[in-house]
Amino acid sequence: MWNNPKFLQRLEESGPNSNSNNDTKEEVAYVETPEDKENFDLVFKDVFLECSLKHGIVEDMVVCENTNPHLSGNVYIKFRDLDSAIAAQADFQDRYFDSRPVFAEFCGVRSFEDAICKMFRSNECDRGGLCNFMHVKQPSQGLLQELLKSQAKWSAERGAQRQRV
Repeated sequence: MWNNPKFLQRLEESGPNSNSNNDTKEEVAYVETPEDKENFDLVFKDVFLECSLKHGIVEDMVVCENTNPHLSGNVYIKFRDLDSAIAAQADFQDRYFDSRPVFAEFCGVRSFEDAICKMFRSNECDRGGLCNFMHVKQPSQGLLQELLKSQAKWSAERGAQRQRV
């Protein structure tokens, strides 16, 4: 089994995390509306389902809400196996999201847990969006678990169908 996160889908400055003031410590206050949250959940679900249905088992997916240019809007997807990651990386080349190119590449992050800002989780990160550790934007409560559970059920049913053939 390939345990390392193997795929980075980078959505350059997309979504509410875009900040043209990335060179300073000042941050623009952003208040997320219910519509923003709903739109984020729809995009999260869409990316997860496309990767899962077309390429293979997705074990985890995180979206960065940092405002610094090298993390802003990045989506990290951990696949169960290397072949799935390779297929997804190839598929996302020459694609666009929100009229911006998608840059899909492999990343060396061994564990999402090691890359996530522990201080951000407890609302104590004094670096704000310019922190070099991931500030993970969470989908609505239970959405990721629902997607993982649905994927497992679909995968099991698909495996059973293949055995009958």
